[in-house]
Amino acid sequence: MNIEAVLRDLEASEQALTHLLYLEKRKDNMRYGWFRRNGYYIGSGHVEAAVRVLIVRRCKQAGMHWRHANAVRMAAIHAHYRSHRKAT
Repeated sequence: MNIEAVLRDLEASEQALTHLLYLEKRKDNMRYGWFRRNGYYIGSGHVEAAVRVLIVRRCKQAGMHWRHANAVRMAAIHAHYRSHRKAT
């Protein structure tokens, strides 16, 4: 089903068109059944737990004082390292 057919059938407003276009662009990101079958996590709980374990604990070690900008940079470096990507 394409967007034009949906709009014609529903006589949708401009706001509905905006929402439909948003969803159309992101339809590949909403294949939840496929993601689950292939072992991907679809909730944010795992990500939040990883941040807490990997970043927050590191920043809160005894005697450490972090500026926000430096902690963000360290988190980006750590995430890059943990993602097993090669340096560019």
